[in-house]
Amino acid sequence: MPPLNALFSLVPINERAQQVVLSERNKHRVGEDPDGRLVLYIGHFVSRSGNNTTLATIGRDEKSDICVENARVAKQQCSFELSSEAHFVMFFDRSHAMTSQVYGPVSHKFEQGRLRKVLVQPGFNDVIGFGGDNQDLIQFQIRWYQGREGIVQIARARRNVPIRQNPLQAETMVDSDAELTLPRITRVHGIGSGLTIRWYMLGHLGSGTYGDVFKVVNTDHGCLMAIKKMKQQGAPKERELLRSRWVREVKILSEANHPHIVEYIGAQGWERDTVEMFMALKEGTLRSLVESRPPISRLELGHFVFHHMLQAIDFLAMKGIVHRDIKPENILYTVRSGKCHFQLGDFGLSHPVAPLSSPQGTRFFIAPELFRRGALTHKADVWSLFITMLWTSGNAQFHSMCGGAAKGVERTCEIVSECILSEREFLGNIREMAEVNPQERASAAQMLVKCYQGEGLTTPRDHIPTLRELTPLD
Repeated sequence: MPPLNALFSLVPINERAQQVVLSERNKHRVGEDPDGRLVLYIGHFVSRSGNNTTLATIGRDEKSDICVENARVAKQQCSFELSSEAHFVMFFDRSHAMTSQVYGPVSHKFEQGRLRKVLVQPGFNDVIGFGGDNQDLIQFQIRWYQGREGIVQIARARRNVPIRQNPLQAETMVDSDAELTLPRITRVHGIGSGLTIRWYMLGHLGSGTYGDVFKVVNTDHGCLMAIKKMKQQGAPKERELLRSRWVREVKILSEANHPHIVEYIGAQGWERDTVEMFMALKEGTLRSLVESRPPISRLELGHFVFHHMLQAIDFLAMKGIVHRDIKPENILYTVRSGKCHFQLGDFGLSHPVAPLSSPQGTRFFIAPELFRRGALTHKADVWSLFITMLWTSGNAQFHSMCGGAAKGVERTCEIVSECILSEREFLGNIREMAEVNPQERASAAQMLVKCYQGEGLTTPRDHIPTLRELTPLD
């Protein structure tokens, strides 16, 4: 029976691997698996590397956690490590001659030009080999005892709980060797080298008109990502239109470097039927957060959403970009130091400002001028943010409207005005954003100045007109 703190075991495949298991130096890691075979346990045990993210080092050096007494194995051959943020297990090739490798029915092998580390996961890269010219002198099968949740729990425990000590190493902890401190990359900012982004599927997040979004892990870095798979289908003309849409989305998002806009990672597959676009993965959306009934008031939650989204809209306005689909489902969040950090996502409908426009997006969030083919400006995003704040308030009349039959533009605007009167505490101070005429509607920059003394502005202050005063609410 494996110990409770074992993540997985290394099951010997060939005779040389069996000799490693039987070595007196490794007896502290040896036990019987459920089939009665002797195996090496890897998990919540102390590593001689002195690093809490290192599960085990393997090599000829007597200071290795698992010692291999074979001249064709490097002193520091390979190691198992935890990625520092996402808590995935990574297999590192530490040998100068690059003689470690992964195998299996589903595998992403070490490749020239990539970092010498790769994800190991139940059902993925489940055989390791190392040593010799063919990287297979010694071979082990990885047998997992913990699923994803168990891996995360052990990773967190290594930060907070004393790690089980190997009695043979109690007096011999050593400083980390330089070779054991390869850079630990936790976020990929772009393709850069032109290498294909390799990933492993973890789950489905949602579907849209043109494709699906999935939760994946980057198999070369061990970081979580969201992948948007966009289908290029139909007749040649339709495919070209779709391709131009994806190119525009990627160009806008790749140039939108702002703390309140989701981070772009890369895109690939332009020559195939499905384009893959990668973004940083977040904890959820504003909709999912509100529906989970968070332990803060809607007014407090709205304060954070409003401030963060004004900053995103102001940034895009300075670039001449309109998002066109601001709504609760497209506002993403992560929790930082106990507070929500919101970011604008899904730029599939984003477009440069234009003299004419058509209604694009979710009906009840679309600015009235777009139904009249008016000019497309960032004031459309301001309207959508106001409607998002109305949604966040929980106003029953508005939610009833959203769940009912479609209303005309005039009636929708009347209902919005009625909601302002019934939600004075939530909306009374920002009603300048709900002006039907976009020329009279406040800009994001003006609202940042009014509500937050300009904190987070992109627009220079001397470019921001004074906000006109509205008549008091009755």
